[in-house]
Amino acid sequence: MTNALNVAWKELQLLWRDKGELAVLFVMPIMFASIIGAAFGGAGGAPGIGVYLVNDDQGVYGQQIAETLREVTVLRVTELDSVAEADALVANSRGLAAILIPEGLSDAIETFDRAEVRVIADPTQQQYASLVTGVVNDVVLPVVLRGEITHGINVIAAESPAYAQ
Repeated sequence: MTNALNVAWKELQLLWRDKGELAVLFVMPIMFASIIGAAFGGAGGAPGIGVYLVNDDQGVYGQQIAETLREVTVLRVTELDSVAEADALVANSRGLAAILIPEGLSDAIETFDRAEVRVIADPTQQQYASLVTGVVNDVVLPVVLRGEITHGINVIAAESPAYAQ
């Protein structure tokens, strides 16, 4: 044990003499954390990953998805009026991704038709864009399940003789 302490003391003395090594050990991690914190909304900045949201659906499900996305603390949602504007901003690396809720989504869910919420991602930042896609999937899933359950109940009720009366 004494030998280990002696070696540690010697290494600390050598480290104290080498100011460059001290900078690498203590200053670099602080700088790295500051840069990452600023990029993803650390102290002093707006929190979250910047995304655009275009909600063309006026129904209850589209509004529910939009509201839930606004409440997700990981995202910094900016709402836009057009898909073209969102696409242009993402293409110019002015945002990480755009989330597009199509017109008629609520009607499609209620009638059990196919509809999809799309995510346009900045191709230069695909590793971070997959985070947005995961969040969107988590937000959309309960809405889709609610629509499927409602549709299933309506189909069963419509086939029931008691429902007709």
